[in-house]
Amino acid sequence: MRQILSNRMAEIQATPGIPDKTKETKIDTGSGEMKLTQKCGPAGLKDEKDLEIGGIFLVILSVEWNRGGLNQMKKIEFYVYRLG
Repeated sequence: MRQILSNRMAEIQATPGIPDKTKETKIDTGSGEMKLTQKCGPAGLKDEKDLEIGGIFLVILSVEWNRGGLNQMKKIEFYVYRLG
């Protein structure tokens, strides 16, 4: 699951433009299915003058899977800067 999150994060960072607002992907790993969920929105960061800093987006990636009858999840949050 770490590799899945890492690969998707690298893909988002390398792709120009604003990431998809929401995206859900099911991945068959051979040992079970995992669900990768992406959420993106403005970061809402402010500068020292209390003005919102534009162009910075918060991306949240989470992967969910079932192991031994228990639901598990791993999540990563990071920022990307995009003009426009």
